[in-house]
Amino acid sequence: MPCNSDSKIVFVGASMVSLMMALHYKKNLDAQEKIIFIEKQDELGGLYRSFKYENDIVFDYGVHIYTETTNPVIDKLFIDILGESEWEYMSEHRRDLSGTYYDNSLQQNTPFVDLRSLPQAQKEVYLDEIYACSDNDLNPNSYKTLKDFLMAKFGNSLYQDIFKPIVIKHYKKDPEELDPMASHVIPIGRVVLHDEDEVVKLMGDERLRGRIAFPEQLSLPPCYLRPGRLIYPKKFGMYKVIDKLVSDLKSYDVEFYTSASVDSIKIKDDECNELSFDCNGVQYSLENIKQLYWNGGYPLLAKYLGLNNYSSRPEFIKSAFVNIFLDKQANVGELYYLYNFKPDTHIFRVVNYFNYSPDSITENGYAICATTWLHDYDGDPAELVLKELRELGIITDHKVNFIKSESTERGFPNLTADFVAALDSYRDDFRNQEFKNIKVIGMLAEKGHFYLTEALEYAFSLVPACASKLRL
Repeated sequence: MPCNSDSKIVFVGASMVSLMMALHYKKNLDAQEKIIFIEKQDELGGLYRSFKYENDIVFDYGVHIYTETTNPVIDKLFIDILGESEWEYMSEHRRDLSGTYYDNSLQQNTPFVDLRSLPQAQKEVYLDEIYACSDNDLNPNSYKTLKDFLMAKFGNSLYQDIFKPIVIKHYKKDPEELDPMASHVIPIGRVVLHDEDEVVKLMGDERLRGRIAFPEQLSLPPCYLRPGRLIYPKKFGMYKVIDKLVSDLKSYDVEFYTSASVDSIKIKDDECNELSFDCNGVQYSLENIKQLYWNGGYPLLAKYLGLNNYSSRPEFIKSAFVNIFLDKQANVGELYYLYNFKPDTHIFRVVNYFNYSPDSITENGYAICATTWLHDYDGDPAELVLKELRELGIITDHKVNFIKSESTERGFPNLTADFVAALDSYRDDFRNQEFKNIKVIGMLAEKGHFYLTEALEYAFSLVPACASKLRL
């Protein structure tokens, strides 16, 4: 079934990034082109979709708080989706309260490993090695493996004693096998070795500040606070943002095809001049494509474009979200979420919704979610998570009013050095072709870009400049 011949902007993949770009085109750039979305899932929004159950029970896919980019165009566009008064804003010391379970205790003071309880002699060994490494490059992209990066940043002793076991706990891989990008996912970028008065003296040295953490996040000197805010809807559920985004886009006559898959992409004169796809058994062909934004990853795009096919394939860590309502607050203090570094456990992160979304407290109780990396575990994730939450002391005599586990479609990507190197090659091959109207957006579209903020900033940098039309 052919589509009409009007000029089109086509998005393959309807993630938050794609949806916001489309809204920017229509709202800020007055784009006259037809905008069309092709999405393989039956829902829109990517990871910002929601789990919806009976009795109006809704959970996010783990933690999904919007972090401001500090780009006024992007952030205003996002805030205006619901309206300025419809958000919870978290800033300054309460911008991002996260902790870590380490050494048999929950560290609520910092997400980084706190080693102040170690003998002074051991701390001095670690600090001496950090000083010896202080001139080394802190850019993870400068290193081939996670081991290389952590050794260059902290030295051998901290690497062997602290960071290597944490990495193996999560990835079930030696850091020699992983890309430095794996350090994006868990808070291993700094370490706490000093009390507040001592560390203040060291933080003036930028080389050390990138390695040594302040011991108390709620009293961090204002000059070191991160810019921007964290934003979450006053009414619980990030799905509300997706629903409103889609509604706004439909008011601009944007078309959505869900449960759809691309069949072919045809290239003429270095441009995509035709894209064919299947939607629920109906064949469609799009022509006169002004811009194609691909949000489906470089390997799949390379297949359609007939580019090199590298042998390394991504491994995915089997994972699940376990959504829970408790009869009272979990034992996590003021934290929004926490990372679990306890060996021989499967919980990766626990999200404590009610500390940043009071509306999540309902007649069902207090909502939490445990993101769980299962690896080879084949049992019931819900049973496993309850056992581990009790081991961690996050729940004790709590009553569980609701629990439901949701397996992820593919799991979490295991960021091996081989896979990331292959991804880099796909990216280089694509860019060497210099296609005039194809741009790749989304997670890992640019090297090292893993989170929504990074993906948004990069994607918006690809939009043709029309600054005079921006309505800030």
